[in-house]
Amino acid sequence: MQYLFGISGGFVLAKFRFKFKDVLYYIIILCMIIPFSVIVLPQYMLFKNLGIFDSVLAIILPGGYGAMGFFFYCQFIKQIPNDILEAGQIDGASPLVLLKKILAPMLKDCSLAYLVICFCTNWNAIDPAIAFIRTTDIQPLSIALKEAFINAPEVFFAPAVLYMIPPVLVYLFFSEELVRGLSFEISIMKGASNET
Repeated sequence: MQYLFGISGGFVLAKFRFKFKDVLYYIIILCMIIPFSVIVLPQYMLFKNLGIFDSVLAIILPGGYGAMGFFFYCQFIKQIPNDILEAGQIDGASPLVLLKKILAPMLKDCSLAYLVICFCTNWNAIDPAIAFIRTTDIQPLSIALKEAFINAPEVFFAPAVLYMIPPVLVYLFFSEELVRGLSFEISIMKGASNET
């Protein structure tokens, strides 16, 4: 969901002209620097009202929508030459077709890089789990690791090493995509060559 949310929002912010576009862009930037402690109470009340407090959805849903996706994709889409999109418009492509047929293939490596960053960020997040989950059976490994340190500090390093395995594997499997996604020129050329 964050992929669709980020790429569509980034496309609109990067390539469309509308009133207060710059204001919206800076509001999104400000949302990225708001600390979790500021939004924990509104999120707590929202999750209570929605009935998802003390469930896995209380952690998954906030991770699915974020200002970072807008910013990340907006910066990459801004660098795509307008000539490519104008050629699609001349052929009669709507904005949705441009997004699906032209931009999405170009942003494949960028998207994989963003997913790796999001996975590692959410894997290490401990504050949302402490705030929104009370049932021990559904708490993430970050909380279990904290409990292992409190209850048995002499064996803390064994679960800590096991806790590191998923992010390391994700990095090893997607390291090339991460490098290509963060060096945008390669990503554009590869996406453009796949289209021809």
